[in-house]
Amino acid sequence: MDLDEHIAQATELLRKLRWRSEAREAGLRSARRDSGGRYRPAVSGNREIAHRAILIQPVPGDPTVEFWVTYTPLREEWLRLREDPRTRDLIGEHCNPDALNGYVAFPKRHAPRLKMGTGNIVQYIPVHGGITYMEKDSVAAVWGFDTQHLSSEKEPIAEPEWVVANCWILYRGLKLAAKLWPEFRRAGNTRRAELAQQLLDLVEEQPLGDKLGFEAMLSVLTGRIG
Repeated sequence: MDLDEHIAQATELLRKLRWRSEAREAGLRSARRDSGGRYRPAVSGNREIAHRAILIQPVPGDPTVEFWVTYTPLREEWLRLREDPRTRDLIGEHCNPDALNGYVAFPKRHAPRLKMGTGNIVQYIPVHGGITYMEKDSVAAVWGFDTQHLSSEKEPIAEPEWVVANCWILYRGLKLAAKLWPEFRRAGNTRRAELAQQLLDLVEEQPLGDKLGFEAMLSVLTGRIG
């Protein structure tokens, strides 16, 4: 398979990922109405994350912003499967019940002015595995990452200190991305690549594959930045 075919396949996969994201958002919007067309009270995913956090830490110098650290939502299920002799051997290294997720929570009125969704400048913030959670609601504007990636097994994903260190990268990246976003959204592909590189340079020692999430890697491979 030549390079053009690889790019074509990557482009099609990226299109499908974005379509699924848009379909999910449409489904969430429709789910907010009952059978009579009236809005239901929204359940805050951000509140649920904060309630199950094992660590909530204000950001020094910016105390209205918080780092949240939680166990993976699959923790209880993975613990159950590991205790069952019938399924114990099926649980691999990627199903670590002690794996942690990290989040940066801003007051919603003072959050970075960034688009909440995939396929924009935030995907180039070099937090571990890329940003996998973005939600703004009545509680907060929250961006987060998980540790269930191919590169996760070589990292201390069960140590809160390591997760907090990645939260710092995410926080700094969001602040920088907010400054770059007005130019990024209007720029051509070449300038977008230069602006994305400023974010990637926040963590210089990691290889590119460890800095980016899956969708961002596809955009780099296809040459369609953002």
